[in-house]
Amino acid sequence: MEYYYYNSGLDRLTQQDWHGAILDFTKFIEFYPDDYQGYATRAIIKAAIEDNNGALADFDKAIDIKSDNEDGYLHRAIFKKSIKNYEGAITDYNKAIEINQLNEKAYYERGMVYIAIEQYLTAINDFDNAIILNSQFADAYYNRGLAKFHLNNKNGCFLDLYKARELGHRKATNEIKNYYK
Repeated sequence: MEYYYYNSGLDRLTQQDWHGAILDFTKFIEFYPDDYQGYATRAIIKAAIEDNNGALADFDKAIDIKSDNEDGYLHRAIFKKSIKNYEGAITDYNKAIEINQLNEKAYYERGMVYIAIEQYLTAINDFDNAIILNSQFADAYYNRGLAKFHLNNKNGCFLDLYKARELGHRKATNEIKNYYK
């Protein structure tokens, strides 16, 4: 019976019935109070409806239950970035990378935070790491190019935007036209 609530919550989630999904996951958590996934999923839903305090509490609880799960830190970091808690996001990305140094998404997302706070050299370093892990990562090339542009490295910017375009990044062509008229 208790898995009914988990599955029902997922069904409601696909229907974008946020409040119904939260109720189902809450009921599931009553049956399984130590289930990481129940809290993590409910946190993502709460973030979607801008229940920031509830989302953060659920992310924290999920991480308390399973502190060695890089995804928990990654999801909480993405949430913290969305509410402009950049320092907290960087801390969580650092922890995700500490758990798994091969997590290209963590490097990429941390690079995006560094762009938001205008630490372009540090952002470039993170995009470099993401690209080393996945040479087909178009978004990493694109955003590394933009970071290089902010540092007046026009040649590096062009090369990265060109590579992003080769990999199918849709915005890269427009950026090349804007920057290199």
